[in-house]
Amino acid sequence: QIGPAQESPDSPGWYHRYQPKNYGVISGLGTEADLRALCATAQRHGIMIIADLVFNHMLVVAQRAEWAEATDAADAGDPAALEALQQRLESQVGPAFDRWDFQWPWFAMDGAAWDDDRRYEGWGNGEWSELRWS
Repeated sequence: QIGPAQESPDSPGWYHRYQPKNYGVISGLGTEADLRALCATAQRHGIMIIADLVFNHMLVVAQRAEWAEATDAADAGDPAALEALQQRLESQVGPAFDRWDFQWPWFAMDGAAWDDDRRYEGWGNGEWSELRWS
């Protein structure tokens, strides 16, 4: 099994491999040519490569508290902080994605929300930028 190959934040933490930044670029653990060579060599030796992929969310661009404060402010009539966070998100995932590819309104998926009807809509731990299902 190999970890996610897509471009992710440039950081030493293993968990950053699970915060995709660009699905169209293989980066961080080698190049696309390296991955193709690994698969070809494994196949010659009868070894199956299983790749771990993340397709429901992307990278963390703000901590849970920032999202919560910005959402509360927007709900109270001041959307500036939420707009700034959405622009930050777009700057990290564009041009392939924009803010409308993500689940809105933001809410922290934690506790009982992991198992209720909204489990596909919340932002994991309130931080992972959750992609829309439709």
